[in-house]
Amino acid sequence: MKVQPWFSIALILPVIVLVAASSKSGAAREGGQNPTPIVIHLTPPAEAATATPGSAYGPDRFEPNDDPAAATPIGFQVEAGLTLAGADVDAFTGFLKAGQILRVSATPYGQLDTRLRLTWAGQPVGENDDRAPDDLGSSLTFTAPADGHYVALVDKVTDADGSYDLETALLAPTATPTPLPTLTPSPTPTWTPSPTPTMTPTPAPLTQPDGSRSPAGPAPPRATVTPLATATVTATVAITATERLSLTARYLGPVEEESETPATTIRLLVYYDANNDRAPGPGEGIPNVSVLAVDALGQRLGQTFTNLQGEAAFSLYDQAARDVARIIVPFVPAWSARVRAGEVNDGLVLGLPAVRLPVFFPVVAPDRVETE
Repeated sequence: MKVQPWFSIALILPVIVLVAASSKSGAAREGGQNPTPIVIHLTPPAEAATATPGSAYGPDRFEPNDDPAAATPIGFQVEAGLTLAGADVDAFTGFLKAGQILRVSATPYGQLDTRLRLTWAGQPVGENDDRAPDDLGSSLTFTAPADGHYVALVDKVTDADGSYDLETALLAPTATPTPLPTLTPSPTPTWTPSPTPTMTPTPAPLTQPDGSRSPAGPAPPRATVTPLATATVTATVAITATERLSLTARYLGPVEEESETPATTIRLLVYYDANNDRAPGPGEGIPNVSVLAVDALGQRLGQTFTNLQGEAAFSLYDQAARDVARIIVPFVPAWSARVRAGEVNDGLVLGLPAVRLPVFFPVVAPDRVETE
């Protein structure tokens, strides 16, 4: 019987498929391993900005904020662990009321030389490179003419990259005392006495030999006293500075009193106890963790983030320094620490044990899974 070509092809194709499947199954059995599993992250990795080539300092937590349109909103606090690399420029913005005095300071580390520029309503109002001949940091003071937003720009003036801390604070205005009036002494007045009038005495009666008295005769005319005109004396009394003065006080408006409570400083270390020794070790600090300072009612007074070593720093002034009560970490809601207002609060530590992996840590599955 003659076999058709199409029938032969139909018989050969299933055989090839079976042989290929058998070879693949045999290879899997000989290797004794499953295919490489998919790497699973508990949280999707954040989209990181590209670091400057050749620089040891990567982008900080606020990037991108290179121009006023993308400025980072901040309050009156310390933002630690910021970086400048290459042609990077950091922009920050905040709100001021009319008459408030703002101080912005940048404290660099290493060889970094910072420069501060301040704009108001889109117009430059101040610039500072070095706040002292031996200090590469920068500082500016500005008084708001009206309610509005300012923009602070931080960049570097040399090729050296580095990190810096940015501090924004309100200053209390200084009251100007009213000067006392100048007293001009007057000359001593001169007094000229009036002449004494001259009186002519009246003659006494004559005595006769028999003892009788005879009339004294016509009495001489009496002297007439013509009173002289009394001179008018004008005297000016000299007043010395030791005498009591009557002054008129003029109301100049309310003056903001200087704070009686000094600044409240807070420092916190957040670390993951990977070796479970209940003590922070090298490389265990957790960066970019949000830390809040709150009052007794839980209202936020300031916010910052931990740096690359897991450290966070606060400096609160004026009303915030008086009202601060606790410091909290939103990622660990069961933890908080009490804060002493008007003092330096060092030594605050939040350690996360190795048996409780935080949800914001990316966890990667093993590359290979052994089969039984």
